[in-house]
Amino acid sequence: MPDGSRFAFPPRLMRASAAAHYLGMSESCFRATVAPELREVRIGGIVGWLREDLDGWLDARAGRAAQSQPEANPWHQ
Repeated sequence: MPDGSRFAFPPRLMRASAAAHYLGMSESCFRATVAPELREVRIGGIVGWLREDLDGWLDARAGRAAQSQPEANPWHQ
């Protein structure tokens, strides 16, 4: 799968090509700039990056504060 465009939602774990597409950059740019800064996830022979980590990386570069966790819903207690 070259990118996440086949899904109605981006997958949570993305390989380099999908992660680069998700961030709007080339795979070589992703591997040179983003991949060294984020922890990769290995599952068997698959190497990928979590969507949440990609979002956080981009938010930090854009000068946006990290989003706080939503308050606990009292109905779930």
